[in-house]
Amino acid sequence: MVVFVHPTVWVIDFGVLAYWEAEPPRSAKIGDWVEGDIFVGIDPFFYKEYLHKLPEIPNLYYNWTVEGVLRNDTPWLSAVSERGGVTLSRDTARERWTEVQHTQAWEDDDGRSSYVLRCGWEV
Repeated sequence: MVVFVHPTVWVIDFGVLAYWEAEPPRSAKIGDWVEGDIFVGIDPFFYKEYLHKLPEIPNLYYNWTVEGVLRNDTPWLSAVSERGGVTLSRDTARERWTEVQHTQAWEDDDGRSSYVLRCGWEV
């Protein structure tokens, strides 16, 4: 459900509050239901640095307890585009996740790795 709308950011509630820092769709109104596929990333700075100062933006802070980390070790496929550039995508037929003790986002998979964190949280 849409819970906050501002010209530069909007917030939805799907059991956890999450934001997208972009102009919201014109049809997005507080209380509207939304559906779709999402990718949830952990905010490195934006909410902490300045978005929390917006009037009436909900509290988006959570205390997370990381209970496990999985690293995406699915092999990459490369394809050459019509313009000659190379695009990479994961080979979903050979999907593989590896349990690791911690993330190393700058080193793992040449900085392209992604992770799944098994977490519990508190507001």
